[in-house]
Amino acid sequence: MERIFSTDVEQFEPKVRWRGYDRAEVSDMLLRVTRELETLRTELAQASATLEQQKSELAGYRAQENTLQQALILAQKTADDTRANAHREAELIQEDARQKVADIQRDMEARLNDLRWEIERLRLDKQKFVNSFRAMLESHLRDLAEQGGLSVIDGDAVEDAAQGS
Repeated sequence: MERIFSTDVEQFEPKVRWRGYDRAEVSDMLLRVTRELETLRTELAQASATLEQQKSELAGYRAQENTLQQALILAQKTADDTRANAHREAELIQEDARQKVADIQRDMEARLNDLRWEIERLRLDKQKFVNSFRAMLESHLRDLAEQGGLSVIDGDAVEDAAQGS
């Protein structure tokens, strides 16, 4: 169907016939149709312009939506990566702490063993000293007894004197 424009209606001249239509009425009607067509054409142009503007805005909104979706996905991935890294770092810190505790515990056990050996060595040194001091006292007491300095040497008295020291 061929489009009709307001100029087509304005320039339209119906054929006149005998007992045909009233020219004034037809002209008046044609004028009203022309105005209506012009109004509709203007409204259509405005609607088309509005539609194009809305299409453009919709395309912009879709682009923004796409950008926001990508940003959201990236933010989620970043959050997941950060959480995973934090867990790995926490595990490394815990493992490091466990290792340090184990090292300290080994050092303390080694030091405790060294101290036990030192105590045992000192106990043996004390025992050697007591034995050698006892032997020296007994030797001096015998020398004194032989020189007449002591009348009676009691073995228990020597032992009591050595233990009292």
